[in-house]
Amino acid sequence: MNRILCPAQSHHLCRRAKIQDARMLQNQTKVLPLPFRRGEGGGEGLLVGARVQGEGLLVGIRIHREAFIVGFRAWLWALCLFASTLLTCAQTLSDRDLSQIGFDQKLGASISPELVFRNEEGRSVKLGDYFGKKPVILVLGYYQCPMLCSLLLNGMVEGLEDLKWSIGREFNVLNVSINPRENAALAMAKKQSYLKRYGRADAIRGWNFLTGDQTAIHTLAEQVGFRYAYDARSGQYAHASGLVFITPGGKVSGYRFGVTFQPNDLYASLQTAGANQTGSLIRQLVLLCFHYNPLNGKYSGLVMVIVRSVGAATILALLWLILACIRRERGKVPTGALPLSSAPTTGGSP
Repeated sequence: MNRILCPAQSHHLCRRAKIQDARMLQNQTKVLPLPFRRGEGGGEGLLVGARVQGEGLLVGIRIHREAFIVGFRAWLWALCLFASTLLTCAQTLSDRDLSQIGFDQKLGASISPELVFRNEEGRSVKLGDYFGKKPVILVLGYYQCPMLCSLLLNGMVEGLEDLKWSIGREFNVLNVSINPRENAALAMAKKQSYLKRYGRADAIRGWNFLTGDQTAIHTLAEQVGFRYAYDARSGQYAHASGLVFITPGGKVSGYRFGVTFQPNDLYASLQTAGANQTGSLIRQLVLLCFHYNPLNGKYSGLVMVIVRSVGAATILALLWLILACIRRERGKVPTGALPLSSAPTTGGSP
């Protein structure tokens, strides 16, 4: 805390002090060019003295600064929670619509080899160009997907990195965009990004990213049982996350759902597809367990209630901490500081 001295009081103190004390006072005194309000001393003056007792002032400033930062962050938390509520309420597709999104496991279904798409170089290609010798992992999504598609591809790459088999050597990967407005430039950018992450040279010829028109996309999705929906308000697609394994002959061999994949599961599915065999039905647990809303990258229902409850409890705890810091600071009694009216006045009135 500060000791406030008027000019006359400072003069008398300096006269009575020893040289060493005067030097210490000089080192600890800071002249502030601030107008001094009219008081008992009369006239307008300047704040002449502000003697800092230890590090009390600095500690107080630091505590108040940290309290302000904590309070500001708590306010941001509340704002984010409010915004997420608005986004959830404003979505076009209902929970019933979202519940229809997923996979129909059409094991043994044939994929038309004559469906025409465009590769990442902009050239027209047929799906049959990618069948014939190796099993294929088919990934349906879109390249500007804000969250779920990236999680899916990242999980697939992490699982494939632990396999001795490599993309382009023992099997191929085929990404197909469900958004007819996406172009070859987006496909090429996505391909370069994931080739760099995968890091195996053979993948450049075995991992392809395709785009196409609405008719070809819809036909392919129907053939492999991929159900999705378009949200006009957000301009995004609600879709499931999973991999479709295709035999060299162009038939559906099996599925893997989720955003993380065990290397052993991927290897078993590739072996089954490579042998032109059909796997067994598996349960779909991703969307039902996590209540994930692929439109806005948020969790809904009970999970959102839990998240918001935890957020509200955190905000209350932070507010309590701020109030406790403020009360502690107000309750401190300054040591060594004298109020202006009790300052020594020897030698005359100021």
